[in-house]
Order: sequence, then C-alpha cells, then structure tokens
Amino acid sequence: MGSTEGLEEETEMITIFIDTQELRYTKSMAKAAEIGGNSNIRERGDRMAKIGIDQWIGQIGQYALSLYMFGSPDKYYQQRMISNMHPTVGDNGQDILGSNIDVKTSLMRYGLDPYKYRLAVRPKERHDGHIYILALVEPNVDKALSLTVPLKVYLVGYAVDNELSTEPDSDGPFSGAFTVMSDMLHPMMPIQWHWRKYDSLHSTGSML
Repeated sequence: MGSTEGLEEETEMITIFIDTQELRYTKSMAKAAEIGGNSNIRERGDRMAKIGIDQWIGQIGQYALSLYMFGSPDKYYQQRMISNMHPTVGDNGQDILGSNIDVKTSLMRYGLDPYKYRLAVRPKERHDGHIYILALVEPNVDKALSLTVPLKVYLVGYAVDNELSTEPDSDGPFSGAFTVMSDMLHPMMPIQWHWRKYDSLHSTGSML
C-alpha cells in the first residue's frame, strides 16, 4: 500500500480563524450534508445523535481549506453548490472541486497538543495520488456561535496516498483506517493573504 518512509517530523502549521458569520454558514451547510451522512469515528449507536456536530466539523475544515488555498471561501461555495444538488452522491474525495485534495477534519476532543492526533483515511475514501490534509478544530466549537473571538482551525500538514500506513489500524477509534501521526506529516505551504489578517503560520510553541 504505502509507508511513512521519507516523511519527516515538522513543527509548523497554519492557523485559520473562522468568525461567527462564517460558522453560521458552515453549520447550515452541515445540516444540508446530513443526508446520507456518516461519522467514521463514533460508535454506531451514538452516531445519529452526534452526526450534526461531525458534519459541522467537516464543513469547517473544508471552509478553512478554501480560505487557506485561495484567500476566500469561493471554492467552498462552489463545492457545496454541487454537493447540495446531488446530496446522496459522494464528492469522490474532492474537497476542492476537480482536485485531488481531501481534508480530514477532527475536533480536538483529546487535548490541545496537535501532535497527539493522527491523519486517518478509511479504505473507501482512498484514491491513488490523492493528497490528504489534517485539520483540527479547537474544542470550544459548541460555544463558538456565542463567542466574540473567532474559532481557530489548525491545518497541521498533509500526506500523499502512498505515504499512509502500510496496514490499517487494528483497534481504537481509527480501527480499519490507514493513518499517519500528525508529527510525520509534510508541512503546509506558508501561504498568507493580506486581507485575512488573523490567519497565520505558527510553531507548536505559540499554539499551546
């Protein structure tokens, strides 16, 4: 399948700030995306009760990716328009429409150290030559709509499909998925858009 050989430990990542208006929009898109939705991490009995938050976290990651790559949410709007027109059809791993880029977003439920998390890709989500980006959303997302400060999303790094683990995880929350520890991911390019004044490139030390 692949391996983590050649990947090196990195310490820099991108921070994207999502304001309240943007969060409300992504939450509305999450509601539309709940048709046929799925959470790969939670137990099935809990999935239906929690699918809304999982969908929202995924939408936030896609929105942050568009802001990072293009300095605007336009590509996110484009992708959502097509997805909403075909709600029961998958996006074929194209979080930027027509590309080989797939962002995997997780809520930071298990602490604030981003290097304790893993990029995880399920077998059915894999595509030859695809790039998988790990996004982490800070844990106060449930209160974010009532806060005056923007929500932080961390774009930790990326791996190409053939750099995922050779064998899937055998147990734990990512059982069956192919994973890479976040400290083994390639760093994101330090793209900065001057009109996105809050977004930044930072090291581990400035996050915690």
